[in-house]
Amino acid sequence: MRPKTLVLVLALGVGILGCMIVLKAVLGVGPKPHSPVATPETNPAPSTVNTLGDAQITNIVATTPKEDQQTRINADLESLRDALTGEPGDPQSLLTITERLLSSDDEVRKAAVVTSMHLGDTNILPYLTAALSNIEDVREKAGILDAIDYFKLMMQGEEDATNTVEMTNSGPSAALSVGPTAGSNRPAGGK
Repeated sequence: MRPKTLVLVLALGVGILGCMIVLKAVLGVGPKPHSPVATPETNPAPSTVNTLGDAQITNIVATTPKEDQQTRINADLESLRDALTGEPGDPQSLLTITERLLSSDDEVRKAAVVTSMHLGDTNILPYLTAALSNIEDVREKAGILDAIDYFKLMMQGEEDATNTVEMTNSGPSAALSVGPTAGSNRPAGGK
């Protein structure tokens, strides 16, 4: 057979097959889908109906371990967001942050450090130092050390403010001291 004839026969066959498929779809000719036959096994009597319901059994969704881990991470991050609504000294917020500092996920630990700094509760300091021993990443350790320094400076600022108030309340002679005040690097002459 010649190549032109072969190509013509194949093209004609494909064209006829395509027309048959289009006509079948338009006219709806073909076998009808059968409905299942009711048997005692498939349609139990009303007294023996499955109490769990077929919908619960068939709607089981399988997730991968990675999806499960991401779900746990999102739940932990959400609980840290909720902890931000608390006030410094709130035991529930402190508990939430300390639990997340011990998380196995670095994203959750970093968020816990940032949340603790935003909350500004200095009671978190021992937990931050304890978290340092569980972390191997140098950058994450540096972030926690920065948070520890932040809280130490905050505590030092509170002590300085308390000392200044005590000096002011003790009388005019204490407020007019000649020497430098605590935490000041200026010379006694004021220059």
